Amino acid sequence: MITSTDNVITRHDIEERIEELETIRSDLQDTYDDESVAESDGAPNDMNEAEEALTDFDNSDDGKELIALKELLDDIGGCDELINDSYFLDYIKDVIDDCYEINTSSDWPYRHMTIDYEAAAEEAKQDYTSVDFFGQTFWAR
Repeated sequence: MITSTDNVITRHDIEERIEELETIRSDLQDTYDDESVAESDGAPNDMNEAEEALTDFDNSDDGKELIALKELLDDIGGCDELINDSYFLDYIKDVIDDCYEINTSSDWPYRHMTIDYEAAAEEAKQDYTSVDFFGQTFWAR
């Protein structure tokens, strides 16, 4: 399950989860379709149960997640990764630490230099697209 509390969500995770949920829904739809055909043979109770199971799925957390994930996939366009706004500062710290060599010497003047990670994170947001997922802001790139 993908939730709005995840720190990082990848396009692959979204596509994989959509496929999983669509398979469940498709199986329910197939059962309903099969029961609809069988109704002419006098099995309306089975058809009603199949229809109820399909409706229950659509109204369940899984059904709502499926809709939200499809919308999210549309919203992110060609982006491959989403970073939760609550995690974005830590994400940028990791990017800076991994990609840039920072002199951490205890020699003067280096011992007095610090990075303003919050300002760096705010500035970095201009390179990302803001998207909403279940009421939580994510940054896509």
